[in-house]
Amino acid sequence: MYAGDCDNSQNDPLVTVVGLDKKSYTVRVVQSTNSEHAKTSNVVRQQLIDGKEKTGQVRVMIIKNNGSNDRYLAVGVPTKVPVKRYTQDKPEFDIKVDEARQVLTGKNIYLARCMFLSKSGNPTIRMYGFDVKKSIRLFGFMQTSEGSRSRRPLGRDITQLYADLEISASIIYGSKHRKAIAPGDYTIVRLQGKNPKGNITFAEPVINIMPEDEAFSPTGESIHTIVEGYKPGDLIHNIPITGSRTQDNEFAGLGNVKRQDGQEGFFYKTIIVADAARDKGKIVSLARIVSDDESVIFAEKVE
Repeated sequence: MYAGDCDNSQNDPLVTVVGLDKKSYTVRVVQSTNSEHAKTSNVVRQQLIDGKEKTGQVRVMIIKNNGSNDRYLAVGVPTKVPVKRYTQDKPEFDIKVDEARQVLTGKNIYLARCMFLSKSGNPTIRMYGFDVKKSIRLFGFMQTSEGSRSRRPLGRDITQLYADLEISASIIYGSKHRKAIAPGDYTIVRLQGKNPKGNITFAEPVINIMPEDEAFSPTGESIHTIVEGYKPGDLIHNIPITGSRTQDNEFAGLGNVKRQDGQEGFFYKTIIVADAARDKGKIVSLARIVSDDESVIFAEKVE
């Protein structure tokens, strides 16, 4: 992490840092008791107090959640000491059952939220499964569409399964157009299976909602991704937004829909939905096509 704005009015300086997840955190830098690098660490702290590090290139490591407005305690870290993504305290990003219900419910498809990244880099997620009488809070890991625990591929043939594998990998680990999933991000996922004990769930990112998913809107209507046509003015229903990108100096939602039958190219075609950047990890219920280029479809949300 790197220090940003610094308030040294207190004995322990309060700084704003940008973490490895690219998000900002407020931390209070305290004296280090770690004998391995305490001397350098405390020099960093003193520099912050004296105002000698106004440029902000100071590394700090979170050591504890303070449970107050300061939120985290941290120590200065010398350059040669690696900074782990999280140490003793992992920021918790939970999900509430009402949040999940407001997006969709289903037999094996639901809204998930990344809590933190496992050592393998796979997102560790919380989610809710639903049945007729109750909601079930689930914990697990997100992995690509192809996995040893993967379920039967539902209505997917091998071409679609391969395409889902490629796109789900770019959703999880990042690509040219998509940032990697970070703690706090929402994603729609499809159940793949559970470990033998049944306490850990494995799920894949959802590229398109299929009829076989048996997914339902918050009002109880059956939903799946439908492309009515590919001409300007045609409508697309229920698109999962898996990322965002800059379009005409504004952020837009990024998803994928099946290519037109007979059209050459990759199984899916990228769809950029204006004004849908805030829908990342959720669903755009209805979008109208503005243009259909060779490699990408441009659309706008229909409220």
